[in-house]
Amino acid sequence: MLTISRLSRWSINYYNDTANAAQAAAMDRQSAGGGLGEYYSESDTRVPTWVVVGDTAAVGELTGLDAAALHGGFADTAVAARWLDDGIAPNGASGRGYTTGSVHGFDLTFAAPKSVSLLRALTDDIGEKTMLAAHQKGIDAAMTYLHQHAGYTRVHNPLTGKKDLRRLPGLVGIAYQHETSRCGDPHLHTHVIVELVGALLPVDAPGDPRALIEQITDMVGVRVSAARAAHHREGHELFTVDAVIAEETRIFDMIDTVDTRARLDVRTTDLRGLSADQARAIASIGASPYVVQPLQAPAGAGKTHSLQALRAGAHRANKEVLVLAPTGNAVDEAMRDEAGDRGLTVAKALHLIEEGQLRVDRRTVIVVDEASMVGTPELRRLLEASTAGRAKIVLVGDAYQLAPVKARGGMFEQLCEDLPWAQRLGEVWRLRDPAERDASLALRSARGHRLRKAIGWYRNHDRLHTGDQVAMATDATTAYLTARAEGKDVAILCDTWEIADAINQRLHDHFTSADAPSVPVARDQHVRAGDLILSRHNDAALTVKPGTQHRRGERIDQVRNGNRWRVLGVDVQRSRIAAERLTDRARVVFEGDYLREHITLGYASTVHSAQGMTIGRSNHYGICRSILSDRASRAMAYVGMTRGRDGNHLAIYPAVTNEAHQHHHGADTAVHQMRRGTKNAAAHYFRMILANDDRARTMHTVAARTDRELLPTTVAALLDRNDQRRAARVQGWGRHSAETRAREAAYQRITATRQQATQRQRSRSSGRDHGYGLEL
Repeated sequence: MLTISRLSRWSINYYNDTANAAQAAAMDRQSAGGGLGEYYSESDTRVPTWVVVGDTAAVGELTGLDAAALHGGFADTAVAARWLDDGIAPNGASGRGYTTGSVHGFDLTFAAPKSVSLLRALTDDIGEKTMLAAHQKGIDAAMTYLHQHAGYTRVHNPLTGKKDLRRLPGLVGIAYQHETSRCGDPHLHTHVIVELVGALLPVDAPGDPRALIEQITDMVGVRVSAARAAHHREGHELFTVDAVIAEETRIFDMIDTVDTRARLDVRTTDLRGLSADQARAIASIGASPYVVQPLQAPAGAGKTHSLQALRAGAHRANKEVLVLAPTGNAVDEAMRDEAGDRGLTVAKALHLIEEGQLRVDRRTVIVVDEASMVGTPELRRLLEASTAGRAKIVLVGDAYQLAPVKARGGMFEQLCEDLPWAQRLGEVWRLRDPAERDASLALRSARGHRLRKAIGWYRNHDRLHTGDQVAMATDATTAYLTARAEGKDVAILCDTWEIADAINQRLHDHFTSADAPSVPVARDQHVRAGDLILSRHNDAALTVKPGTQHRRGERIDQVRNGNRWRVLGVDVQRSRIAAERLTDRARVVFEGDYLREHITLGYASTVHSAQGMTIGRSNHYGICRSILSDRASRAMAYVGMTRGRDGNHLAIYPAVTNEAHQHHHGADTAVHQMRRGTKNAAAHYFRMILANDDRARTMHTVAARTDRELLPTTVAALLDRNDQRRAARVQGWGRHSAETRAREAAYQRITATRQQATQRQRSRSSGRDHGYGLEL
């Protein structure tokens, strides 16, 4: 694995210090008769070596490196420090001067898989040298690739006035090989410090793998952006493949399907209890003859709650409402809101449909909750099944929340933009404070002054915090304990499982006794009675018994990925636990493989597992505390800051860029010195996160950003066809709206006429009752 991070002035000191210590320890061992060996120190760090790729002769002439250095010889740490800190090469040549905020170089960290590091530590000398050689070969190949595709400098072009990219003759780096992690575990990794001057193939494929990959890319790639100009970096051009184009085109061919039998009889009585915004959207969806019907709404807008009214309209037509969602937890949330009659995950539903075990037809209304998290391939399969059976499908979600994991996305947002009959909600009800509701809407999609005002609100209300990882995790844990002591609902959401694991372990130690019985679970954790745990796999085979809140005959949800439970008892002899689900008090026994592989401590979890979650109830205080790095996305921050009913806090830690930045220890290297920043610094990092809008986009959306004349003919033709579809939809929707208004006007006239006739009849009857007749 390769990670790349920036280096500033003095960053090289950490690497040089470890290398100098390694060399000193090696010389001590040699003088003691132990032999120089391979320059290991007590910290298992080797002395640095030069890494040069490209035209070595030209590099030597430009930098002054001698023949030994050009071929991987040992590097002088003083020369390395002078080059990185001051920009002075070994021959005294220098480039432009550095400023205070300049990037002095890059740390390219090449890490072998953990399994390789462990195997290398346990094998014999031959195996160790073989694996090290493979590691070095991988570094050489990666450095060569980086030189060919990223080894550029900028040169001013007086004709265009732009900075053209000019390829460098080579790249020079200094390799610091480390054998262990900072915890002392086997971890083979090499830091290649560079100063500033895929596809899968069979293992036996002939030829150079990288060349074959690029050849395949050239053959199947379809450009969806402007061609690269001289001043553009590599990677400026964007490509797709025919399969993606065909997939999106297939979806566009299905979404205009109309069937008058798709209308649902949603009545005024069904809409009682809904806001005007919710009632309008649900009534429009019910009256729509379009089979594919998107509904987009911000977090906490009551999307699934509003769908109860749609379910009532479906029942009048003897239709079943099938609720689907990408996660089992989201299915359970929707079913608890009584949005449907039956709930399944999208994956399970597709499997049943394709196996012929689930029938989807005109007697079915499909509600897809969290539709923005459904990948485009799965959405296409769902639409094929629903449109073929003429079943109405309502796609409910928010494009500004998290995108699909490891799948192409963006289609839900495009449908909301392209379909004029798509409905939207604009009010937030989950958050109790009206000011926080407005701020959350600004986090979702606002720009400019409105967003700056929202950031100021969070800052002034002490909702933003910053510091290193340890400090932020410690503060969140302390706040969690305080909230629990006050009887409040509280949750901690993290951007990585590593941080969540650390917090979970500390809370586990706090809430349970060290001498109490425990059993091992996933992620090298143990649980005891009283612990909060998380189930992380859907399993309908586990027997779930009703809890105290269930009525006789009421449906009981199965064990879902994302369910939170409290451990009631531990059976150490049989390695099993009894647990009670927090939401409905249902009870289950976890044992065997499920306990060992799919149960973890559940005090803290990740943001991705929390979409759709609400912390707190109508009569109970709820707080959410999120921990994110400053490289997190806007969607992650938005989801984390909209879970708690009564308070949402965000702790931001600077992403660790290299080992030098991790080296914040005092004289005793076992004691971490926690660092915390001001609320203004936290607001600065918050703005950085909100600027990172990484929403998934479809191929059509990406290509539409480029002028048509700059695109390949086939791609431009696809965009023209989509424009025609949109224009036709607008016309069709206009006719439908006019017909609807005409019917409504006719209904109002008929109603008014009947009311007038009734009133006249009452008046005549009233006259006769008073004894007035014609003789008068």
